[in-house]
Amino acid sequence: MSGICGNGGSHSTRFVFLRATLSLCFLFALSAGLWSGCRDAERPRTQESKLSAAQEEELAALKTRNDGAKKLYGQGKYAQAEMEFRAITDAYQRIVGPEHPSTLAIRNNLVNALKAQEKHVEAERESRAVLAIKERIFGPEHPSTLSSRITLASVLFVQGKHKEAEEEYRNNAKMQERVLGPEHPDTLDSRMGLALALNAQGEHGVAEKEHRAVLAIFERVLGAEDSRTLISRNNLATALQAQGKHGEAEREHRAVLAGRERVLGPEHPDLFESCFNLALCVKNQNREAEALVFARRALDGRRKSLGEDHPKTKKTQRLLDELEKSLMAK
Repeated sequence: MSGICGNGGSHSTRFVFLRATLSLCFLFALSAGLWSGCRDAERPRTQESKLSAAQEEELAALKTRNDGAKKLYGQGKYAQAEMEFRAITDAYQRIVGPEHPSTLAIRNNLVNALKAQEKHVEAERESRAVLAIKERIFGPEHPSTLSSRITLASVLFVQGKHKEAEEEYRNNAKMQERVLGPEHPDTLDSRMGLALALNAQGEHGVAEKEHRAVLAIFERVLGAEDSRTLISRNNLATALQAQGKHGEAEREHRAVLAGRERVLGPEHPDLFESCFNLALCVKNQNREAEALVFARRALDGRRKSLGEDHPKTKKTQRLLDELEKSLMAK
């Protein structure tokens, strides 16, 4: 679940930010190597060595600009981030070429900004283009290529292409286990994506088992409140909820909400995703008044971070309207 990256970036916060029933947080942060695809330690330096002093200075400014764009993305200002990533991509293509790892890294950032705005067709087209270049330059099993394949799988998933996404995640996880190891964060991201794809196809029990296995590793390797661990726990809650295990799902959703508030702060988009998920979970237990509180918080946050016209804002408004109507009828 490859996410936003910068030159020489690291695994920080992937998605991969699923929706209500299937955590978009993973896919967008997927929103967590958010800034992956930039781990090309052996990237070619020959072209950069021929740059003029003015070009070197421009590249330094672009790296700073990319950091600013990543910050916009992290604040949920996806349209602004998209504009920045497009401009930065154009500049990198002009200076170092369209196939340079740095250019590809910024294009990967653009994919995630598009995905966060649900511009899925464009995100898939861009994702496939980046992946094709990486497969040709680095080979199919290079870590950066595998990272881009996660991004493609996540874009397929959010378009409802669940079987195709399942195949991408499953094949990628096998290669990553061999190349990176079974406990590498990217390997676990692919396993998370696989579990989500299975859940979306009705294989809830299998998905729950996979989510629990991945969560146990994340907790041991990264800690209970790492952002990626919280994404994994949120995904487990969705699998529980899909099986009607509402009480257990609610406990997990509440724990994730509390953890995100501590780790990410009260205005982070992932926090509002948790509020929305918890509202649905509580609603399913016929506690509409309590669900209304979480739905209002999710709507207020999404209006500020995404705007009135974003699909997630509209979806939250529909949930709120439904809850208010149900309460008035009682």
